[in-house]
Amino acid sequence: MKVLSIDAWSDGQDLDHIEISEHNGLLIAIDTIDDSELYSVSSKESTEALVKKYLVEHELTGEHGVNWSWNNWYTIGEFTGELTEASALKYFQENHLHPNYFDQYEIDDDQHNLVLVHKKTRKPVLAIEYGNA
Repeated sequence: MKVLSIDAWSDGQDLDHIEISEHNGLLIAIDTIDDSELYSVSSKESTEALVKKYLVEHELTGEHGVNWSWNNWYTIGEFTGELTEASALKYFQENHLHPNYFDQYEIDDDQHNLVLVHKKTRKPVLAIEYGNA
C-alpha cells in the first residue's frame, strides 16, 4: 500500500477563529487556534472590517479552514502488514513524526485512505492508500 505525502488547501474563508483587538495603537489579528499573529496595522489607518477584508483578499486567514482538499500528493514509501488505524498511526510515528508532536495528530478514515490529520485544524498531512490496492 502506498504511503502518500499530501499538499492540502482549505476552501473555507471562515473568520470565526480570528480575533482582532487593539493594542498600543495597533489592530492585531490573531489566529485563536494556535495563537499566531496573522497581521497587524496601525489603528489610525484601518478598522476591524478593513482588517478582515484584507485577511481574506490576501489569503492570510491562516491554515484553519473548515474543508480541506488534497491539492497534490506524492508517494513517499510503502506500508506492509495489517492496516488498522493503530498500525497506521504507529507507522507514521516511527517513520515521519517527531516524538514531540505525536499527540497533535490522529487517523481519519476517508474510505480510500487512512489519513494522518492535525487534531485541531484537521489538515491532512500523510496517508496510507488502501482504496486502490
